[in-house]
Amino acid sequence: MDETRAYLTIGQMAKLHYINKKTLLWYDQIGLFSPEYTGENGYRYYTYDQCRQLEHILFLRQLGVGVEDIRRQKESARAADTLAFLGEQREKNQAHIRQLKEYDKVLRRKEAELREALSRQPGVVELRELPEQKFIISQPSSEGGKMWQFFSDTLAKVGVQHLYYYSFGAILDRADLLAGNLVRHRFFVEYRPEMKGVRPWVRPAGTYLLCCARDEEESLREAYGDILAYAGEHGLEVVGDAFERQLVDQFSTSERGEFLVEVGVPVRKME
Repeated sequence: MDETRAYLTIGQMAKLHYINKKTLLWYDQIGLFSPEYTGENGYRYYTYDQCRQLEHILFLRQLGVGVEDIRRQKESARAADTLAFLGEQREKNQAHIRQLKEYDKVLRRKEAELREALSRQPGVVELRELPEQKFIISQPSSEGGKMWQFFSDTLAKVGVQHLYYYSFGAILDRADLLAGNLVRHRFFVEYRPEMKGVRPWVRPAGTYLLCCARDEEESLREAYGDILAYAGEHGLEVVGDAFERQLVDQFSTSERGEFLVEVGVPVRKME
């Protein structure tokens, strides 16, 4: 040890850089960053000159740069190599920022959807004008389909990573609705432009009767009954298939009793 130089203990070095002593021990063990001097008693001592080097390592770690990449850059890079390395890291960061922005859009949309869902009162029929919306629709099944099989098949087909981002549900044919036969032969997933290799089906804009229900057959049957009663009382006729959109499901809650479905039925004034 050079008695003329000022040294920092491992505790002082860790405190100065807001890190744990274990981090410095690990860096020493893997040969990434070692103390200037280690005494016979095993005590580690760092110099103030090493602070800049440690800050560089910590900064790169915060960027997500791997230890081996830092080691190579630290041991063998010239200035031109460092310039190229920093450029590569900026490109990675920009890609990550773009991804985070997309995630933020999803979070904001899911937050808005869930807040709106929690404000809805089950059993209340509403008359609304809905815009055109695009869906991916399953093929009809005579014996009734399986939603999650369609969900998984669509995930594999459309080139997106997570269908959790998109609303989904079941379709009840108009004829079955009017006959009181609540069998879902088709299912849908909300279509988005990033989905590849599929042609969306367009649900037209128009007037819809909406009613929320708990995700139970009896509650859904009551919702359809309330919608048909409302239509009869207000001179409306059903002109298309019904859509059951999941508002609150297992992605949002672990309580089955909180599951909520929005039933939407297109209608028009009787002539």
